[in-house]
Amino acid sequence: MTGVRITINTAEFRDAIQGLSALMRRPQAAMAEIGEAMILSTQERAAAEQSPDGVAWPKLNPGYAAAKRGGSMLRETGRLLGSLSRRADGNRVVVGTNVIYAAIHQFGGTIRPKSGGRLAFRLGRTRVFARSVSIPARPWLGVSDADRAEIMAIFQDHARRAMRGA
Repeated sequence: MTGVRITINTAEFRDAIQGLSALMRRPQAAMAEIGEAMILSTQERAAAEQSPDGVAWPKLNPGYAAAKRGGSMLRETGRLLGSLSRRADGNRVVVGTNVIYAAIHQFGGTIRPKSGGRLAFRLGRTRVFARSVSIPARPWLGVSDADRAEIMAIFQDHARRAMRGA
């Protein structure tokens, strides 16, 4: 054979594909990093008082807001946001909280006393009795467009490292 000879060594390509294959079989490290990013994003959204869609939360009842320490929503004691956790297993990550009142803030709803009597609480120095209290939805858990971009960036970073054998 005369002319030009081209030899292709596919070892690097094969190694890169094997690295990606290993990542897809064991994505827990990527999932754990995604979970941590989602916790941080959720905390930042709460500080901005907006939903994952970027919609501002409904304002607090003026009487309640005046009596509230700090005046911020969902952050008075830090318990709710501090309770966020993530669990990465297999091909998924779950981010959430076990705080019982998280759902009423996420979805909204009406709180009624268990015994059929009245709810009793304080607004500042005033004691209030009510048959029910309605809380508007203030979605705080979820995935925003920025979160989706961050998830892709994390996967791309893990894929690049996997293809280099890191």
